[in-house]
Amino acid sequence: PEATGKPYLDGIFYNPPAEEEYVWQNERPARDGRRLKIYEAHIGMSGEEAKVSTFKEFKEKVVPQVAKLGYTAIQIMGVAEHALYASF
Repeated sequence: PEATGKPYLDGIFYNPPAEEEYVWQNERPARDGRRLKIYEAHIGMSGEEAKVSTFKEFKEKVVPQVAKLGYTAIQIMGVAEHALYASF
């Protein structure tokens, strides 16, 4: 792309007129008063042992700790194979 003189990526902002704006189909969910606090997790690397952890181990060992710390959401990162797990 650089050889053509055109940018590799070109962001476009679209601000539609009012008559084309998206109309939500459902009401916004009620809030329980808690703030969103997200715990980011790599399930395979979540254990203390020198092995790839399982979803069951994550559920039994990590989730209770995350809840105890007051997190309100868990973001599970994608499953991927890495050449060197120690690099994380």
